Amino acid sequence: MSTVMQLDWLKVDGNLVPLDFIGRVETFDQSIAELNRLAGIKLKPKHLRKGADQTFEHDRHGDTRKDKHYSNYYTPKTRKMVEERFHEEIKMFGYRFESEPQLPLL
Repeated sequence: MSTVMQLDWLKVDGNLVPLDFIGRVETFDQSIAELNRLAGIKLKPKHLRKGADQTFEHDRHGDTRKDKHYSNYYTPKTRKMVEERFHEEIKMFGYRFESEPQLPLL
């Protein structure tokens, strides 16, 4: 797991820096559009994945659904690890887990 917490990038001397905008990877295109609007620029990043309608390759469990909630990829054990390690980020950014993880324990 990562040794640098996401919130550490938003702090100076342990205090959160006031920010006007925080983009999200999971809504990357919308985040870039908002950044462009706020900054008055036309940033057009190159994507490795060309289109939102592109089908993902099979994951290790044979699932091809690209709209599956991220928390469905956690086992109960890994969910607990993530909840403990990233509790501040989960709370601050409003992340949540689906009610029951879909994968078996490894």
